[in-house]
Amino acid sequence: MDHIVLKPDLWVVGGGEMGLTHWLDCHIYLLQTNAGTVLIDAGGGIDTSRLIRNIKRLPGELAGKLRFLWLTHCHGDHAGGVHVLCNEFPGLEVITSPHEATMLERGTDNELGLTQARYAGTYPEDFTVTRCKVHSRTAHGQQWQLGRHVMTSWITPGHTAGSVCFDVDGPHGRYLFSGDTVFRGGLIQLLNTPGSEISAYRETAFNILSRLHPDCLFPGHGMWVVEEGWKHLQKCIHYFKKSGPPPMPAYVEKVW
Repeated sequence: MDHIVLKPDLWVVGGGEMGLTHWLDCHIYLLQTNAGTVLIDAGGGIDTSRLIRNIKRLPGELAGKLRFLWLTHCHGDHAGGVHVLCNEFPGLEVITSPHEATMLERGTDNELGLTQARYAGTYPEDFTVTRCKVHSRTAHGQQWQLGRHVMTSWITPGHTAGSVCFDVDGPHGRYLFSGDTVFRGGLIQLLNTPGSEISAYRETAFNILSRLHPDCLFPGHGMWVVEEGWKHLQKCIHYFKKSGPPPMPAYVEKVW
């Protein structure tokens, strides 16, 4: 298996959880628009050849029309493969928020969460992110007209200081590519890394997620949602109204 069809205009082409590419990779989505093909996130950059192979095996001219790479944030499992993809697909335009762009271009290992993730065993000890250029910095609420698809970028601090959710309104429904900001069931991912702040997360939930009404929720990890995705955003907001922190995917660590 080299891809998963989610919608007539949307495929999953990479992801370690699904066995499509290297185990470190987040979910990597490919969206077909009349203005070119869009890749959402780039994976960890280890054995990116598998991701490239999957893209090139898609039907039609999707690989040849690859135009944009949207980054939800610049943690290693989402952005480590950017430099490889840019070399493979000349002219690929990398787009993310101003903060995440700065992190990818010149962020320190500590700012990128690499130091902590290596210590935790999330990343291999020799794992790194190759710093590279971001071509476009998107503003909060900025819209991109891509033929019949309209993409709005929402900057959603919490998981990182500059995380972005890409809200796409197209012919087959409204999609929210949420990265690691919000997951199925309203879960969040708060980390002990620079820029990951619960107060910022709370503001994102109340002031941004509360206004969105996606049909589908496509996060960076875990299962996606293809109907009534907005209910999962509402569940996230429900959790933030309580006194305790919202639930997160479980971390299990061996006691030494």
